[in-house]
Amino acid sequence: MIVDHFNTLLAGGAASAARRIHRSLRKLGIESRFWHSKHTDLADESLHHIEWGRGDMATVRRVVTRCLEIGRKLQQKHDLRRHLTGHPPELEYFSIPIGHRPTRFDVAARGSDIVHLHWTAKLIDYPTFFESIPNDFPVVWTLHDMNPLTGGCHYTAGCEQFVDGCGNCPLLGLRGERDLSQRSFAVKQTAVAGKNLHVVGPSRWLAREAQRSPILAAARSFHTIPYGIDTELFSPVDRAFARQTLGVPEDAIVVAFGAVDLDNLRKGLRQLLEALARLHDQSRVLGLLFGAGEPPPTNLQLPAMLAVGYVDDPRRQAMVYSAADIFVIPSLQEGFGLTGLEALSCGTPVVGFDTGGIPDFVVHGETGLLARVGDSADLAEKLGILIDDPAAARRMGERGRDYVLAHFRQERQAEAYLHLYRELLAARQRHRAA
Repeated sequence: MIVDHFNTLLAGGAASAARRIHRSLRKLGIESRFWHSKHTDLADESLHHIEWGRGDMATVRRVVTRCLEIGRKLQQKHDLRRHLTGHPPELEYFSIPIGHRPTRFDVAARGSDIVHLHWTAKLIDYPTFFESIPNDFPVVWTLHDMNPLTGGCHYTAGCEQFVDGCGNCPLLGLRGERDLSQRSFAVKQTAVAGKNLHVVGPSRWLAREAQRSPILAAARSFHTIPYGIDTELFSPVDRAFARQTLGVPEDAIVVAFGAVDLDNLRKGLRQLLEALARLHDQSRVLGLLFGAGEPPPTNLQLPAMLAVGYVDDPRRQAMVYSAADIFVIPSLQEGFGLTGLEALSCGTPVVGFDTGGIPDFVVHGETGLLARVGDSADLAEKLGILIDDPAAARRMGERGRDYVLAHFRQERQAEAYLHLYRELLAARQRHRAA
């Protein structure tokens, strides 16, 4: 069986999750190939930078094609700049389904059995990519955010327009019933219509949201397959050693938070800072942050804070999680919340908002505590419970580690995908034989 995965990047939350699926399948003996848009120095023959058909062109045709692509790309940038004027950079990313060149994938020539899509913004041109895939060919799409369901945003921030086809998008400077979000929505809906598409949400919430979108209404099936992680890589590290390595005081009560971008409003760092400012005894508390960017400016009276920058090495991430007494995932909307799962796997209890995929692994009172979404006062109260009762925090961390081992091992995830692939291939074979 040959499975072709598509993900735009090699780094970031979605890329990490997608590559874990890919690597786990290879461990099961599946020929899994990972296609992406960036050149890499990684010594892994299964990671492929995709050129989208330029390689077999004559030199003159390649030059002409490249010039046309540049012109199309410049036009798209102009259109996006015009439509996104006034869009604050800290808000959610907005992307369109039209690429600056055709992105056809010949499954027969590649010998593929399954196409498995992940986070594909700026990687595929919807019309040409899906047109190139035979209608009966199995396509699995793992959702890492909400973009496949919407006309452009990657998270809706509570907007319900995607249920009716988008339009009047709050992220756009030029809004209207037939704005860029509505036109992009229609392009997506047309492109996937009639395809042998099977949608997977890593959380129950994201799988439910997918079923509400007209774009994916024609999907043949919907599934929930939770993310899996390497529980040996993400495992408890001796706390004293972790703190010494990171320069964290041994006697501090450490509250940790991490995100790819600290300035992403959806990740809830502002709400966390407001919660920390409400703690009745800040003298014992240290905030430990990892991620790119800077914490938002604030006049709040906060406990001591230590930022260790962007961390993409899983071993160092495990060190951060293990150094913490509590890990906080205050996202206002979250497809799953991989950092929270990794923290649990390291034996650290998690406090988070009761939203998205977070309740799938934060079992209230067992592996951590859940607060009302966006309510910094309630978040402070939940943090205070664990700060004041370190024995309870340790018990939740131990239960969290056991919960991850029981439900979120990467081997379990790979086996679930393999079972799905086999079902889809068998169904295609039966259909062809009928």
